[in-house]
Amino acid sequence: MVRISAALTIMLLLTGLPGNSEGKKALTFQTVSMGEIVDKAATDAGFRTRYWSEAHFGFTTFKASSGNTLAVFYDDFRKPEEAKRFFDWRMDKSFKVLSRSTKTSAHGERTEYRAEFVPNWSHSDTEVMWVIGTSSALDRCSYRG
Repeated sequence: MVRISAALTIMLLLTGLPGNSEGKKALTFQTVSMGEIVDKAATDAGFRTRYWSEAHFGFTTFKASSGNTLAVFYDDFRKPEEAKRFFDWRMDKSFKVLSRSTKTSAHGERTEYRAEFVPNWSHSDTEVMWVIGTSSALDRCSYRG
């Protein structure tokens, strides 16, 4: 669920907001690669994903018909508090936070965190991150051309 929502938001970032699409070709995505990575910086900062002794994430990269690329990183943490701490850590390390929001339940409990930001390592990319419970998803969009 988190990955689907994240991918849809990135698609909007890649194409711009919905509007008049007359004469425009539909944006398509081709899967380029899938795999697993260890985020050394996150591991060194003390983060551990569920079932791993390090910050271990699955990923899928896509090539958009526009020439842009999209990478989705995802995994679960052991506790929601750890996922939220990871979210805050990523925001603290970003070059610029473009937007940040929190959703709450009917009981007033915080249930979801979302942010769009420019990463410190690449000022031309945009990342969107979600945390829902123990799950985290990070989408990275690289613009070309």
